[in-house]
Amino acid sequence: MFIRKFIAAWLADWTGRMSGFASIVLTFWATFFPPNIDKARWALLIAGIVCFVFGSYHIWAKEHKALLAEQAAKLLPELLGELKHYENGCVNGRGVNSAFFLFLNIRNIGTLPTIIRDWSFFVDTPDKSLQAVPILFDGELRLGLENGQILVVNSVDRIDNKHADTPIPMGGQATGFIAFILNRTL
Repeated sequence: MFIRKFIAAWLADWTGRMSGFASIVLTFWATFFPPNIDKARWALLIAGIVCFVFGSYHIWAKEHKALLAEQAAKLLPELLGELKHYENGCVNGRGVNSAFFLFLNIRNIGTLPTIIRDWSFFVDTPDKSLQAVPILFDGELRLGLENGQILVVNSVDRIDNKHADTPIPMGGQATGFIAFILNRTL
């Protein structure tokens, strides 16, 4: 199965494992305390086993480190958003500022429970890009739409309120709205 890969990995590094520390220890031992033939055989056998175990551990540690790095790379938040619909209208009925309400469905298709925070909304014009400001409010807000209707929204339905601290679980979804105001005089 994987025995060929194991042997190839072990052989690629075996000289360093077998001739490193063990050879130095055995050389000093043989030089300062000359062994008889039986002690030398046992010392070589023990050194070979110890080096094989440490060599195998070294191969495992390298593979395990690569596996952990691969798993960490997969542990990324990934959200898929769908704009269900949007509404825009004038704030205070004056037509100076435009309010945008984006009604969203967000699915967590990543491998981590994920929070939603720090939204940005930009409007690109031919000559510049404008950043809209989030509308933060508590309770109900009434928005006069361009068709004359009144849209009433409640702050508890703001998706950034609901999921700024409470994560969307893996495979879960969230619905709600985010609201921004764009000053037309910018």
